Amino acid sequence: MRALAALFLMGAAISCCTPAPMELSPVAVEDELSIEEDADSLRVYFGGELFCAYDRRNELRPILWPVNGPTGAAVTRAFPQTEAAPGEASDHPHHQAVWYGHGAVNGHDFWHAGHGERVVDLGEMEVEGSIEDGVIARGFRMSWQVDGEELCQEERVMRFRGTSEERWVDFELTLHANQTELRFGDTKEGTFAVRLAPTLRLKGKVAAGSIRNSVGDIGGKAWGKRAAWVEYSGPVGGETVYVSLHDHAENLRHPTWWHARDYGLLAANPFGIHDFEREPAGTGDFTLPKGERLTQRYSLRVASSPYGN
Repeated sequence: MRALAALFLMGAAISCCTPAPMELSPVAVEDELSIEEDADSLRVYFGGELFCAYDRRNELRPILWPVNGPTGAAVTRAFPQTEAAPGEASDHPHHQAVWYGHGAVNGHDFWHAGHGERVVDLGEMEVEGSIEDGVIARGFRMSWQVDGEELCQEERVMRFRGTSEERWVDFELTLHANQTELRFGDTKEGTFAVRLAPTLRLKGKVAAGSIRNSVGDIGGKAWGKRAAWVEYSGPVGGETVYVSLHDHAENLRHPTWWHARDYGLLAANPFGIHDFEREPAGTGDFTLPKGERLTQRYSLRVASSPYGN
């Protein structure tokens, strides 16, 4: 318990200061990356084929959907953005492809949302620093609101890169306690998440997937464990596809805990220690003082080969 407390204090000190520039893992780049954008969305293409789309005007919060693999088929679930695709389950309607939210922020539920909680896109912002060759970067400023009143703001930067066979989106998410201190509660319901296509599930009618993490846990044993990354794999569009989510080394409480479910939910959660470690309730609570910022970075990889090969 003392070790956990010491780690949490160290993590807070790292994450509440001005963040260092995001370091990208070495990946080959191709010149076929392109982007289309308008007031409602942006769409990223490899070689003229859609890789992913960013929906800025979603009713609950901005989301990334769909995300397509090297075969051109989606690795994210279609529901609830549209009718469930063949083999998809229509459970957990708050699982919106790729999204960011936590189930207890000053007592409000930004994980399920829809009960007064909403994240509103305020517009584009300039991305600071140099941008590497072959990388497209976009930044957005957002308002986390409850019943129309702002609780805090977020600055979100996304960097799109890679090749047609290994595609990455790097997320830099900075929450600013500009209105009041922010109290993140100890719950497994969070935080940065992906809901995957049904064939990547471990259970279900068309399930044919598998899970592994950076410390060697496989299948259901990856749930609630700490790891630098978690990877799902399985058939999508007639070929095996690998989808992994990566926790940045400077994130709060790295390596994070993973809310990785056999039904296709993959979520990084640095707060839900009560559920993951069976520690006393509140062990994972974290307070961001008024005026401070918390930056978390995650990378989503979609590829035709496993991570590390």
